[in-house]
Amino acid sequence: MPTEKTADLRRQMIIRKANCSRTVTAKSLLSFILVWGLWFLTAYLVADDRQHLFNHPLIGSWTLADIGKTAFAAVLGQIALIQLWSICMTVLNRRLRHENTAAQKTEKTAEYAE
Repeated sequence: MPTEKTADLRRQMIIRKANCSRTVTAKSLLSFILVWGLWFLTAYLVADDRQHLFNHPLIGSWTLADIGKTAFAAVLGQIALIQLWSICMTVLNRRLRHENTAAQKTEKTAEYAE
């Protein structure tokens, strides 16, 4: 037997979805189709002209394969840097938390001594 409070909580938990207008839905669908169309066009153009792109220099003496390898190495370097930063911040936060806990214990001990 639900009480009045329980019934009120149930009413509050109902999620009302926003009504999307047809214009927003149409624009969203159009942008989705446009973006994926551009990706597929890019993939087609690269696949169609792959021999020339991979064997002839595009920028200076760099071929598409060289540019891809360099970009991959840069992304891996950034991921490694983020991991190191995360480890350093975790260690620092633990150290600070430990120091705060020790300081609080010292304050409590001093209060009891008085």
